[in-house]
Amino acid sequence: MESPRKILLIVFSEDDATSRVVLAGLLASARLAPENLRIVNAFAAPMGFEVLDDVDGVIIGGSRGSVFEPLPNLLATMGVLREARRRRLPMLGICFGHQLLAASLGGKVVRDNEHEEFGTFDIELKPAAIESPLFAGMPKVFAAQCAHHDRVTLLPPGAAVLASSELCPIHAFVLPDENIYGVQFHPEYSQEGLDTILSLAPVELASHSGGISAARERLRETPDAGRVLTNFIGVASGLGM
Repeated sequence: MESPRKILLIVFSEDDATSRVVLAGLLASARLAPENLRIVNAFAAPMGFEVLDDVDGVIIGGSRGSVFEPLPNLLATMGVLREARRRRLPMLGICFGHQLLAASLGGKVVRDNEHEEFGTFDIELKPAAIESPLFAGMPKVFAAQCAHHDRVTLLPPGAAVLASSELCPIHAFVLPDENIYGVQFHPEYSQEGLDTILSLAPVELASHSGGISAARERLRETPDAGRVLTNFIGVASGLGM
């Protein structure tokens, strides 16, 4: 597959160990070389629109924070996402990135501890996903790694639901004809990758669903989920549109 010139990866770095796992998983799942990424830590300094120059797409990563918290440079990051939409750049938000993308474009995100998902869960594609290039070649039901207690409850205007789980009705969405996607699950994590992330997490993080040890016991392999990333790279490369 032809690689794009450059993908902007927006990260929200809390620690180096987590960042290394995320980056390794993303490079492997998306089949990208490091030189194909422009990595910007949104927490380090406010972003300007110049980060979007000469990129073919944008991936917004995860965070332990919430979009309704006073996180560093959050408003500037939301402005960059709206500018990326104006430039018609393909975008993929992952977990917190999914929530931030939805909130930036007119949706709503809430804390929902009762329906949190930590571990491996089954995701079911909706009818709208059949023609979606993001889920091309994927089974109707697939396992994916999850780590969230916030979720999108209201989509941006015009968006459609692409996938759900038993606990999370909006596990993926699309803004049709704009190549803007959000996925609540983590396509960049393998079983080993999420196990490492959970081992680094605060013990209270998954307290409403049995704790970190229970989350780690729920882990299993997710052979299909990573295809979301390779499919998105195809979209950004002009091969999946």
